[in-house]
Amino acid sequence: MKNSILFTFIALFFLSGCDAQIKKNPKYLGSKFGNFNLDAVTFAENLDTLFSKSTGSFKRSEKGNSSAGGIVGHQYFLNSKNNPGLKVYFIDEQFNDVKSQFISDQTGKFAAVKLSLVSAKPMDILSKINQKYGKYEVKLKIKNALHNYQWDTPKKYISLAYSDKMEGEGYLYYLLITEKKRADSKFDISRFSNPIQLCLDKSCKE
Repeated sequence: MKNSILFTFIALFFLSGCDAQIKKNPKYLGSKFGNFNLDAVTFAENLDTLFSKSTGSFKRSEKGNSSAGGIVGHQYFLNSKNNPGLKVYFIDEQFNDVKSQFISDQTGKFAAVKLSLVSAKPMDILSKINQKYGKYEVKLKIKNALHNYQWDTPKKYISLAYSDKMEGEGYLYYLLITEKKRADSKFDISRFSNPIQLCLDKSCKE
């Protein structure tokens, strides 16, 4: 009997631990729905639904450069200041953006999400990403004014770029998470990813 009770307790503890590790995000963005962890994004989310209950968010369509001028994608912007208490973050709640940007392709399919933030002090987000995704890190040839990192996971690309301390501004951080199959298709993520340069082939990898 004691062994049975002990086994049940251990099983429940293990299951609760698993649930904590894979906690799903709320269905909607907004003050009363809780924080939104970009590490739990599945790209199956419907962005119109996700943004439908937020305050002060807006959608902007991006047109191509050709004379035809067709829609090449859409951007959804969320200002957390209009939704008090809401944090859109990645792994660490301190790594959050007041104005996050969600991106869909021309058909409306969720394709990527982007954060940018300024911090007065350096943030240890690089080591935290490597704690979970270190085995997927790729070495990049990209040379510019930023420190550039990328992780090619089975389902998504994670790109991080940050600056050294800038006079009067602090440290600039940029994060891009892209669905792998969408980026590997004809969707031009580079139109939305600046200043991050997503590396998709061997030409930019060491």
